[in-house]
Amino acid sequence: AGKILCALSGNQLYVVREWEREQKVTRVKVNALKGVFFLAQDLCNVGCRNLLAVCRTSLAPGLQKKLKLVFLEVGSGAEFASSGGSGNSSGSGGLQVLHEQVLDSKEAAVFTSSSSVKEVVWYGDSILLRTDKKYVHLSLSTQVVKEIFSHNNSPRDKATSSSFFKQDTGGDSSEVCTHQYMIPIPEKKLTLLLTEDIGTIVNMMGEPTGSMVQFPAEPMALHAMSYPYLLAVFAKSVYVYDIRKDLRDAHVQTILFNNYFLSPNKADQVPVTSWTSVSHTGENQIYIIVGHDDMLLFLSQAPLEEQCKEMLRAEKFQECLQVAYTSKLPEYRQYLIENLCAEAAFHLMGKGEFHEALQYLVKCEEFQPSQLFPLFPEYTKHWKTKVERKRYWSMHPPLISLKELMESVAEESGLTTSSTVASIKGEICDYLLENRQKEGILLADGVDTLLVHLLLDIDEIEKLEEFARLPNHISIQDVEGRLCEIGRVHTLALLYESLEQFHSAAELWISLCENKRSELPNPGAFLTREMNQEGKTLMTIIPVEVARVLKKAGSASSVINEFLPW
Repeated sequence: AGKILCALSGNQLYVVREWEREQKVTRVKVNALKGVFFLAQDLCNVGCRNLLAVCRTSLAPGLQKKLKLVFLEVGSGAEFASSGGSGNSSGSGGLQVLHEQVLDSKEAAVFTSSSSVKEVVWYGDSILLRTDKKYVHLSLSTQVVKEIFSHNNSPRDKATSSSFFKQDTGGDSSEVCTHQYMIPIPEKKLTLLLTEDIGTIVNMMGEPTGSMVQFPAEPMALHAMSYPYLLAVFAKSVYVYDIRKDLRDAHVQTILFNNYFLSPNKADQVPVTSWTSVSHTGENQIYIIVGHDDMLLFLSQAPLEEQCKEMLRAEKFQECLQVAYTSKLPEYRQYLIENLCAEAAFHLMGKGEFHEALQYLVKCEEFQPSQLFPLFPEYTKHWKTKVERKRYWSMHPPLISLKELMESVAEESGLTTSSTVASIKGEICDYLLENRQKEGILLADGVDTLLVHLLLDIDEIEKLEEFARLPNHISIQDVEGRLCEIGRVHTLALLYESLEQFHSAAELWISLCENKRSELPNPGAFLTREMNQEGKTLMTIIPVEVARVLKKAGSASSVINEFLPW
């Protein structure tokens, strides 16, 4: 039905509507709104058309004014048209009074007078108010008022007597709230309550959440509609805070005004407003304007991708991940996470910090284990030209061999790297074992072959034999020579079995019994553990292994005829 703007000016309520491509302004004349000085929207139901008008009223002339709450519903465009709304016309403006409530209970005595109320924030049944001395919470259903805490914000309110505001209000500066001390955070149903240079965040019941913001001085203006960011306007800069963080780390950015500055004695003339539009990525883009009588500051939230890249350059990887998670578009959010985690991982690997790097790689669903091949050219040369060279955001240098990389790290740090290289290979083995069978894996034969070599490098024979019993894509010709040379005949036989080369597997086991080959003892090796048991020998262990592969081969196989008599 078009867009609607409700505005207070000179203690009068106006409704501006966009209807049939025209903007129509209606001055609202409703008796219930006499003495209105503040408008609030229900922040628990942002999409609805309800408004709260806060008025000052008295039962008779000369009596002290009391606070009156008037609940309104803004009609649709059709209702507005039928009410005769036209440029500069007077009437109801399509507004309907739903309910009036005068605060007259004993609990409401905290309001020494209606003129002491300066600001109002509305959350369903809860209303948060700022008086000239206190922040208070009011329950609409019970009219119970409770004090949140006291403040000392009155000096700033006195500034409203400037000629600028006298002109706008006809000289009655008490009827206008100019400086905002209650900053709603609608997305989380929170409100920041400002007291000098401290912002305390409370929930919609007025209960402190434990979060606070420490400003360098009292801000001239605050804006918190772009969660999780809070903008604080000062004389020569805008500070950006991330209110999810603790007090010490909340300040994340400073935007300087270059040669421009805001005069501190005009602090009450600095309104802040914002709107959103949809960016080319489909993301909501936030725009903010800081107003001044002789200057406008236009601030645009940097696209999430640019924010992520900036944090990657500053090596703030966890903060970068938090920014990516703020995207409300699943596909775009996954795109950000995929790229930033890969970039963070490559950056950390370049510094030799593989433990943390692999934790980021786990979050990359599209990352291929074969992209680690450049670390081990001695084991992956057959697949060198087949590796997918994905550059992501092209912010990291290409990988070099692990040996060269760690030598470079050692030169910079002055530390030896032999034990470090072994632990890195162990962590890469764990990563490959966990990710080698994920859907869509490329160069699976190269991945499995690399895994065997790395497990041999770190002497993890038990893990190697467990892997060898699993279905795999190993390039057997690239590992059989090394396995035989170092006495890992049983492992080689298991690999042949997993590849269904049953003849080769049985032949290797029998060669062990006939002393044609030898198995090097190792605490993690199956044969070593078995032969350490009383009464066990190769002649009691190996036939069981051979029998298993003969059964797998099947009765029609030539393997049966050749090895069953044995």
